[in-house]
Amino acid sequence: MRAFGESLVAYRPPIDTRSVSQMKAVPPNGFPEKALNFLTPHQKWGSTQPIAKTC
Repeated sequence: MRAFGESLVAYRPPIDTRSVSQMKAVPPNGFPEKALNFLTPHQKWGSTQPIAKTC
């Protein structure tokens, strides 16, 4: 995976707490909760996808 740049450092911006503020109003269900910060691969490889040509 190093050949594809997977070992390079990636900038991960801090969590936007405004997007999870609606979830804070939900009452707890007894299980511990965590807010995770991760990037989805959808746009990471978006530029390498073939472009469909229409005629």
